[in-house]
Amino acid sequence: MDRLANENTAITVECCGVLEELCGGPECQLTSLDLPIPISAVIDRLANEHPVARDMLQRSACAVGDRIVSRERLLQLQERLVLLPPVSGG
Repeated sequence: MDRLANENTAITVECCGVLEELCGGPECQLTSLDLPIPISAVIDRLANEHPVARDMLQRSACAVGDRIVSRERLLQLQERLVLLPPVSGG
């Protein structure tokens, strides 16, 4: 039953750019969340799980679907959060 509960309270986070390396891969699955949950709380949890990524997580843009969203936005069951770190060019 706990396994099913965890699957039903999961959020998938897609890590782009340098965040892929800092967070250990292109996707993170966060389970056992109280949904709906603010994006800011998801970012805080990721920062706690991947301290080396904390600074970059705090500076990254957030998207759900094809829209940039604020960190106050609530994530619902089965939504996918995409984190877009700042880029620099030359």
